[in-house]
Amino acid sequence: MGKLPTLLGKAGDNAGLERTIKVNTSKTRTYSFFRQGVIYYQLLPRMKESYARLLMEKMHLLPEAASVIYPHTWSFFESLK
Repeated sequence: MGKLPTLLGKAGDNAGLERTIKVNTSKTRTYSFFRQGVIYYQLLPRMKESYARLLMEKMHLLPEAASVIYPHTWSFFESLK
């Protein structure tokens, strides 16, 4: 159940998107990957296209993503290359 949010969180962290959801006074990661992923999932429909594309590209690069995302959805990530 928690794999997709965790992957989104890791991808967002790798993309540097955490700065968009944390308080600006914190220098370190304040949310777990799972919590970040839940936030990104909720924000995705209203997210800037450039951020959404970056998030999906970074998620595609995670090795563990292939085992979570269904094969018919994986083609979407391949199209981002």
